[in-house]
Amino acid sequence: MSFLRKKLRRSTSQSSTRSVSRMSTASDVEIDRLSMSSFVFDSGVKPWSEIVDKKKASKMSSSEKKRQQVLYELFTTEKSYLRDLYVIKKLFQKSVALDNCCTDEEIQTLFGNLDEVLLVNGELYESLKSRRHDGVCSHIGDIFISLLKESKFDVYIEFCAGQTEAIELYEHLNRNNSEFSQTMRTCEQKVEESGGFNLPAFLLKGMQRLLKYQPLLSQVLKSTPKEDLEYRQLQKAIELMNVCLNRFALCCFFFLHVALECSTRRLFRCFDSSSNSFEFIFFFLIGLCLCRVHCIDGIVLFLVCFLL
Repeated sequence: MSFLRKKLRRSTSQSSTRSVSRMSTASDVEIDRLSMSSFVFDSGVKPWSEIVDKKKASKMSSSEKKRQQVLYELFTTEKSYLRDLYVIKKLFQKSVALDNCCTDEEIQTLFGNLDEVLLVNGELYESLKSRRHDGVCSHIGDIFISLLKESKFDVYIEFCAGQTEAIELYEHLNRNNSEFSQTMRTCEQKVEESGGFNLPAFLLKGMQRLLKYQPLLSQVLKSTPKEDLEYRQLQKAIELMNVCLNRFALCCFFFLHVALECSTRRLFRCFDSSSNSFEFIFFFLIGLCLCRVHCIDGIVLFLVCFLL
């Protein structure tokens, strides 16, 4: 199983490298353009009605207002997610490197191709931001078409494929490496940046975010006039996103089996702790069911509930 995992990692790595070939190779320079002060932990977001230009809003139909609210949700959640990626990079990964509590191989396993994901979502966020004026966004379909035609979202295949192994390594180091566990506690205590969440909670957001784009684009489409060019562009973007998700799903199904293999070992270890036995058995059976029905949302739920 380890051999198959590495083989798939190599193939996805080659694919994702091609997909970001037009981006700057100096990824740290590009990533550092994102100021942490712009992405401080925010417990709440103002509703669209409070940030939009009142005169513009008064001239909109109810359908257009719904459309703008969904576009605002897409933009604000993208900003929040990009901030999460930045926290992984500049808080967790940087702290691990500075404290020298892991080997280079362990750091690679924990964080994978994070830089590539940051570049893709940084480009998406900047493109969405450029379309917003006084709280109103005109069109976004072409942005997603451009990214998807260049297969830039394929970087998520490698990023998410390594999460099971990353979380398992995180748990191992937390139990057996006192320097690593202290570094992680220090990161979690920096609430202004981490919000008190641990590294696995941040890593799992990648899979969750990728699965959010299609429903959000579909909601925007519902409120877009059919005669508009944007309607056809959104349809094309959704079609391309579904193709991307199909590729992603194939890898998810494979790595769910890997996750079940890892979880089975944990299941038998936990019999030494009677307080946890029922919980692990319950989620193990859920995992087996999800593997049979091939439910992507279920895979996310299983990984969140079981592997943390």
